[in-house]
Amino acid sequence: MFCFLPKVHLPTLQALADRYGLLLVGKRRFENYFKEFHEKGRDLLLTMNSLERFPPKRGDTLKGDDVPDNYSGAKVQYRAS
Repeated sequence: MFCFLPKVHLPTLQALADRYGLLLVGKRRFENYFKEFHEKGRDLLLTMNSLERFPPKRGDTLKGDDVPDNYSGAKVQYRAS
């Protein structure tokens, strides 16, 4: 089992893992995982539904659009390009 932080309360995750016989083999922040494994771990990222087109195609919606400023960094990068 691999854990992405900080959205997980690690002691609770560890207790659940122990209960079900799972072993935590690593933990890191998602952005660090992405930088290191964005090509090698692409299958996992796609399975997690964590990759999406920005800006979205006409008629498509962004998955996290319901959270204010969720795409503020992407918008700044897009405008700069």
